[in-house]
This record gives sequence, C-alpha cells and structure tokens, in this order.
Amino acid sequence: MKRFSGFIGTALIILILFASFTFLTSVGAEFSFIPHENPTTAESVIDAYSFLTCYTDIFTLMSLRMYANATMLIEQLRFIHIPEDLEYIIQRYNNLTLELTQILDNLEKLLNETSALLSQYRLNEASQTLAEAGILVGKAEILMKDLTEATQTISSRLEVFAAPAGSKVKEAYDTLQNLLQRLRQLISDYLERLKNIKSEKTGIESKNLNPTEITLSLNTTKAFVGEPVEATGTLATNGTNLPNRIISILFDNSPIAATITSSDGSYRTVTAIPYQYVHNMTAKALYTPSDTDVGVYLACISPPTYVETMFNETQLRITTPSEAYSGLPITVKANVTSEDGTPLSQRRVRIFLDNSLLAYAETNLQGFLEIETALSPETRTGKHTMTIAVDPQGIYAGVSQDKSLSIVKIPCEIDVHAPSLIILPAKMCVEGNVSSASGPLQDATVTLRLGENSTMVKTSKNGEFNATIDMPLNLIFAGFQELKVTVEPAEPWHAQTQSGASIFVVNPANLGLASAAFVSIGAISYTRLTGAKRRRKESKILGVTLPPLEKSLPTILPSKSEVRFEGAKGRILQAYVKALQTVERATAASMKPPMTLREFLWEAKPKLNGTADSFADLTFLAERTLYSPYVSTENEAAKAEDLALSITGLLKAATA
Repeated sequence: MKRFSGFIGTALIILILFASFTFLTSVGAEFSFIPHENPTTAESVIDAYSFLTCYTDIFTLMSLRMYANATMLIEQLRFIHIPEDLEYIIQRYNNLTLELTQILDNLEKLLNETSALLSQYRLNEASQTLAEAGILVGKAEILMKDLTEATQTISSRLEVFAAPAGSKVKEAYDTLQNLLQRLRQLISDYLERLKNIKSEKTGIESKNLNPTEITLSLNTTKAFVGEPVEATGTLATNGTNLPNRIISILFDNSPIAATITSSDGSYRTVTAIPYQYVHNMTAKALYTPSDTDVGVYLACISPPTYVETMFNETQLRITTPSEAYSGLPITVKANVTSEDGTPLSQRRVRIFLDNSLLAYAETNLQGFLEIETALSPETRTGKHTMTIAVDPQGIYAGVSQDKSLSIVKIPCEIDVHAPSLIILPAKMCVEGNVSSASGPLQDATVTLRLGENSTMVKTSKNGEFNATIDMPLNLIFAGFQELKVTVEPAEPWHAQTQSGASIFVVNPANLGLASAAFVSIGAISYTRLTGAKRRRKESKILGVTLPPLEKSLPTILPSKSEVRFEGAKGRILQAYVKALQTVERATAASMKPPMTLREFLWEAKPKLNGTADSFADLTFLAERTLYSPYVSTENEAAKAEDLALSITGLLKAATA
C-alpha cells in the first residue's frame, strides 16, 4: 500500500513538473502555428455573394445609362482568378455583359444623332442612322435573353439556389434579378424611342418639303495642314438658286467655316486646312433650313471632296531612367528634330506618368531639352509607363514615345542590440541604428514590440535609436520570445523594413508551479525519512538491522521572493543562450515557442557532429538552473561558459 502511495506521489510530481514547464511554453504556441492549406492541393473557389454583388454594381450603372463606368468595371473582371471548372461560363457571362453594354451605349448615341439630324431636316442621313439603330435594338434584345439564361446557369453552378431565404446570397440574387428586369425595360424604352423617331421622320416626309441641292469644289486636292484653300459651290431647289442662305464647310464632318450664298445662289469662301495630322480628309458643304426656311425646305449635303493633307514628321530621341524612387526627382532628356535632322526649337515637350502630367518644357535652339521633375511620394512601387510627348506645331506633327519605368524603394538596414536574456519584471533597453545606401536615416519611426509590450522612438541625425520597453510581470509570458523591430522611414523613397532578435524571458511567477512540485518532493522525502527512522527504532527493539536508506534529495526550497538569476545562475543561462544562437545558425534548427530545451536538443543533435555531447551537458546545466532549487556553483558556471565557448568555436570552424 505504501509502495502504491509512493508511486502515486511520484506520478503526481512528474505531472506537476510537466505542467509547470508546459505552462511556460504552450501559450506562445497557441497563436504561433496556424495551419495552412497546401497551395498545390488547395481548391480555388468563388464566393457567390461577392460575384453577385460585383455584377449588381455593373447592372446598376448600365440601368442608369452610365455605360463608360460599367465598361471599366467589366474590363477589370478580366484579371480576376477563376477556377478552371468555372472559367468558360464566367468568361462568357463577362463577354455577354460587355457586349450588351457597348451595344446600348452605341444605341444611345445613334438615337441622339438621329434626333439631331431630324431637327435639321437631314432626312437622308437620319434614315441611315435609324437603320443602324434598328439593328442594334434587335441585337440588344437577343443579348438580354442570353444574359438572363446565363444568370440562371451561373447561379446554379455557384449553388445560389441552395442558400437559405433571407441570406445575403439570396438577397444579392434577388437584387440582380430586379436589375435584369430594369435592363429589359431600358431596351423596351429604346425600342419605343426608335418608333417615335421613325414616326417623326414620317411626319416630316408627309409635309412634302422642297428638296435642296448643294455642290462643293476646292481649288486644290493636295495641301499642307494650315494652308488656305478656296471652296466654291451653289445651292438650289428644284432648279432655282437660293440666295442669302448659310452654308457650312465641313472637314471630316466637323464644321470649319461658314459663308452665305450670293444673289445667284453661289458661294465662295477661303478656309485653312485643319491642323489634323492625317494624310487624307473629306470636305463637304452643308445647308440646313433656318428661320423662314423651316418647314419649307429640306436640308442637303454635298458629295464628298477628298483632300490629300501633308505635314512634316517630328523625330524624337529620349533618355529616361529605368528605375526611379517615390518622392525623388528624375531627369528626362529629349532631342527633337525634323526628318532631315534639323533641330526644332521652342517645341513643347510634356512628360506623363500613367497618363498623369508630370512636367513640361520647351526645347532650346539646338532642339534639346532636359527636365528634372520629382515623382509624387504616393507613387506606388512597380511597373509604370512614362510617356514623352512633343506637341504638334504648325506643319510639324506631334510625336510621342512610351518607356517602362520601375518605381522602387531603397532598402534599409537595421542593426539591433538587445539583451539575449531578461528576467521579469524589467525595463529592457534596446539600441541600434538604421541606414541605407544613401547613409543614416534621420527621423525614421522605429517601433519595437515584444509580446504585448511595445514602444516607439525616432532615429537621430546619425540614424541611431535608443528605446526602453517596460516588461511587467506577466503570468503567461516566458520562454523564447521574438523582439520585432519595424522601421518606417521619414522619406518615401526608403522602404519599410523589419528585423528582430530572439530573447529568452525568465518569469519568476511561472516558477510557482515548479516550486510546488519540489514541495511535493520534499514532503514525500520527509515522509520516507520519518518512516525510515521509525523502522530503525522498531528494529532496535526487535534486534533487526535494516539496510540504510538512499541519500534523499535536498529539500530546502527557495520561496518565490528568493528566486534569483544572478551570479552563477545568470552566467549559466547567459552561456546557454549564447550557445543556442550559434547552434540555431549552424543547424538551421529553430527554438520554437512550444519547445522545451530538451526537445530542441533532440532536434538539433543529429546536425551537431562533434559538439552534440557538449551541448547536451550545457542543456542539462540550464534545465537544472531554471527548474530546480539546486544552487549552482561558480565551477559549474565556469564549466557552462567553457562549454558554450567550445561549441561556438567548433561550429564556426565547421561552417567556415
């Protein structure tokens, strides 16, 4: 029975000892090792709610006739990742939506144009645009039917119909259906408008208005841009010339000049070829009824007259950097010449970054230009497009070139000096410096965090910092902890950087459990010792000699207030931490928060070669110092330091 009680007592001691050490390390492990899926085996999925919400936004813009904005959203969807099994159906759905958006946009423009033409009594041109609009309405109706069916199919594939009533997915689906109905109504509205415009055209035709006819001749069919040309012609109705009527001269359907017919119905005017740097233009003369002519005459437009336009090409040679930094200036050099190499002075050159104007200047007498301009501090890192454009001037056309520009940040380096061992409670002092290739970083914000404790300081003009973190007594904070140091430079061209250090935190509060375990050892030892004395006394009475009891363990235990890690204990722990850092670097093993000292020894031992025994001895000394009431001696401290020195020397030599 007594043996059984002893076994129970021993088991209890082991359990308490295990609990005390686990208590020190398990809390840190709770959040340190979050399981992740294997990227090679993880399945890609699309969230039904997000998908429906995205198209809800697009259909809302379409129903409001904001087609340009809707198109931008649709185009962005081309870059999302789609699971392979859904790729075809989602791409088709996206294409259907984009095609319908573009058709509705063109339909809106055609109907507006037709109304404008009818208001000017330009029946022939209105007839053409009406026919085109009728085709688009038919296409829109077909696409709307396809899009409705595709919505049902894709919703089924995304298991929308399995969602419970009242859920976000079901609400998003119902909203999408309402928007599809609004789009169907929008197409019906366009169809109704088309019918009304046709009726308006029929009404104008029923008035039997007098037709008109106009001619146009140019004195040349080949001219430089900006060169004057003479336009002549006549305006007549049913063989009778019409005097005092306004005539518009159009180049590529844009009005350039206006004149008035003379008493014989003829007109003559001089106008310049527009500064449009294309090689061919079309000229027309247009008459539209006004004032008393409204309701009497129909409009007319002349047959086209073609003009070959000429201009000189501009040559551009540029020098731009391939890399730049946010907030720092860049230098762009340009040389602008004609085709034969003649320098072109006073040519305006503009520099764009992703279509946003950065700077502009004019070339000098030699056609050269050098611009230094600073990039915005908010410019994101990555690939950008820089455009250098020369504006057209006179008979010289404009020219532009695109160059790729990578926006990068200058990397920073942190040199951190922190203690490798602290005993709670404590004020931990950390110092260091921050620099980059350009020198020390001044006024950088340095954030230091150890567990839940943190502080923030600024670097000096030499890039140095000195900070103190208050480390209170925390019942769950102990073992190896990672000091995280984050630097946020004051200059936008420097990159944010992080560093850290591994610190062994000793928490006397956590040694309470260990002390309780040793109290149990003392109690059991005392019970055994008392029992042994009693048996010896009984043996003397009975004349029987019992074998001596094994020497018991020391039972004098320090109280919580007596725990100290100075002197020999501190030297042993410092030696262990120093050796541990060397072992981690040499073996690529890492002392993780949930590990015991002995577990780390087992993991690193196969890679330690000739230092395995020395590190095992040092681990034993560190364990005994941390978790037993044994008072370490100066000789043991010296031994620990020798072991650490030997381990460090051998491992460095092996990796040299």
